[in-house]
Amino acid sequence: MLILLLVAARTPAHAQEVIPEFYVDAMTVWSGDDSGYNTVDLYTRIPFRRLTFVRSSNGFRADYVVTVDALLRNGDELTSTPVQTRIWEGTARADLYLATESEDLSAYTTQSLQLPAGVYQLAMQVEDRNSNQVFVREMDVQVRDFSASQSLSDIAILDNYDQATLQFIPRVTGNVGTDELGVQILYETYSDRSAAMRLRHEVVRLVRETDGSLLPAPEGSEPDVDRHVVHEESQEVRLESGRNQHVINIPLRDMEAGPHIIRVILEDQDGVPVDFATKDFTARWMGLQQHISNVEEAIEQLEYTAKKKDIAFIREGATEADRYRRFLAFWDKRDPTPGTARNEVMEEYYYRVSFANRRYTSLIEGWKTDRGFVLVRYGEPDFVRKKPHTFNYEPYEVWIYERIGRQFIFVDKTGFGDYELLVPIWDERTRLY
Repeated sequence: MLILLLVAARTPAHAQEVIPEFYVDAMTVWSGDDSGYNTVDLYTRIPFRRLTFVRSSNGFRADYVVTVDALLRNGDELTSTPVQTRIWEGTARADLYLATESEDLSAYTTQSLQLPAGVYQLAMQVEDRNSNQVFVREMDVQVRDFSASQSLSDIAILDNYDQATLQFIPRVTGNVGTDELGVQILYETYSDRSAAMRLRHEVVRLVRETDGSLLPAPEGSEPDVDRHVVHEESQEVRLESGRNQHVINIPLRDMEAGPHIIRVILEDQDGVPVDFATKDFTARWMGLQQHISNVEEAIEQLEYTAKKKDIAFIREGATEADRYRRFLAFWDKRDPTPGTARNEVMEEYYYRVSFANRRYTSLIEGWKTDRGFVLVRYGEPDFVRKKPHTFNYEPYEVWIYERIGRQFIFVDKTGFGDYELLVPIWDERTRLY
């Protein structure tokens, strides 16, 4: 039986274009009997900053309830009544109030469902008991069929594994940092007898995003998706009758950012595939995970803070890894706290870029608009005066920066929200005093 170490643990920074309120991962394993029902282990990670903590006798605590409904999916149709429902409670604890606002600390929970093979939609809900706030997520899960003579479970990417106790912490977010030298994965194999087999491990980089659907058999292909195998290895194994657990180190040196797939293929001694399993993950640029996922975009977005010769030097790197190293070197020179894990200046800059994109993107990216340009250069204004359209005036906004003694006026001349800067930022008319 798989064992999960339940702790509130430090986790690597993650990157997602839309950061969810909580994270869920599912792993299907053999239940160990012939009932026809298999075990779906659900791993839930709830960041502390999403929960409401109240003072307790020994620090601070947050109480929450997790509910999951499993609905059987048949194509686009879902059963109206859940096949199975699970409800469980959890408590997160922190010694200091500062920890309750941490982006690095999370509460982990686990629960198991017993389901026949098939495709299900899992409707998840986390209710914060202290604020009554409710977060919801839906995810499709394919419960595997283990009726063949030899078969594979799902794959879990691990944050931590204790070989002595067999306890582990899964990486629920599905994100891997590009500076990581490798990751550990865990999966199980099942056999109805002792058998000599071969296990093949692949890491495949998807050059273009997919819709997240399951891959075909390993020998199949999808012509509309480019794949590049960045790592491949195989090993001869002897499967014992029943359950076999495998913890494998997968090297990921100089990994490029973007979507990837870990693929495990179970073959017989003649190299004929018997079963396969896949696990999606996304490689994120470390230090930028919350706001960008592509180093080429990050280099382009240096336009408002770097000289043209600096950008040209970074772009001249022969490989993406070289360009990333030059990119980091540029920001290292501007790090206000060298020797620490964070570069606050870089994080603030790309936070502004991300914020501008979320707020002002239309036909062009938000950071490239006039308002995005000023936002990235100077941050959010201290005050904003807005004037809607009238018979005599076009809509306009006045951004006031008292801290630098400037104001910038944006006018919507088209009436479609395309606000243009009335005078350049260097113009003396922008001065407040």
